[in-house]
Amino acid sequence: MLVPAGIAFGFGESDLSGFLYSFAISIIIGLPIWFFTRKGYSVTNKDGFAIVTFAWIITGIVGALPFYLSGAIPNITDAFFESMSGVTTTGATIIG
Repeated sequence: MLVPAGIAFGFGESDLSGFLYSFAISIIIGLPIWFFTRKGYSVTNKDGFAIVTFAWIITGIVGALPFYLSGAIPNITDAFFESMSGVTTTGATIIG
């Protein structure tokens, strides 16, 4: 989120705050997860499935934050759809 925030700052875009807030929220979510899981654990197939599932969901949510917080997409469901479309490179969009 810092790279797009830097570009938004450089070009004087109004979406800068959306990227900065998204960065802060990502750090607030990510650091505790990293801190409590940094020790080596053996991962079972069930654990791996859960990790991948939650990683996809969290990626979609974090990717939706700049759209939603900047006001570019006022509906969180549409912002999540747009984010997942970008992550999966399907090309589906709600932005006309």
